[in-house]
Amino acid sequence: MQKQSSDDYKRLEKAFAEADAAFRNDFAVIYGNEQQRAKVHFDRFKQIWKGWDKPGQCMYRGCPNPTIRRSHSIQKSAHLEYLAEDQHVLTPQLNSRSQLEMKRIGVNLASTFPGFCEDHERIFSEFEVAGAISSPRHFGLQAFRTLCREIFRKRLEISGQESAIDQYRKTRSNYFVSTVKGVMPDATVRTLEI
Repeated sequence: MQKQSSDDYKRLEKAFAEADAAFRNDFAVIYGNEQQRAKVHFDRFKQIWKGWDKPGQCMYRGCPNPTIRRSHSIQKSAHLEYLAEDQHVLTPQLNSRSQLEMKRIGVNLASTFPGFCEDHERIFSEFEVAGAISSPRHFGLQAFRTLCREIFRKRLEISGQESAIDQYRKTRSNYFVSTVKGVMPDATVRTLEI
């Protein structure tokens, strides 16, 4: 390995200071351009939305069984079909510009999440078949199902945020490393703490 001169260190120090100043002025500078930043942002939301279709473990306490793909959190036979036009309802979804817009989806997909296994999905059938919530037990079951959907949503968001933070930290480190490499391509960066 060849010995670095004080001029090399001064160049590196200056480049790093300039990169740091640019970063402090605009944290999005690490992405290179607005298109790359928007892509990272949109990809994160797509990943979160994909979680809605991924079966996991049943949310009923103590149940180790896998979930069905689509548990309804709102009663399909009474409420969703009442709201539907031609067996479709509107739901918010991200478009290609990372903006929410209302999209038509079938009632079989509306208000669903992978929450319960086949056996525990059946506990809601006593009021779904009748098409009405008519007893305190039914109200309790519906509240339980709604709460489980909210817990599932929150877990998915937390996981997505943790992944986004990890990705951001990697992108930020890569920005600073590439700045050093831009000034001195042969430099080796072993660790970088920000």
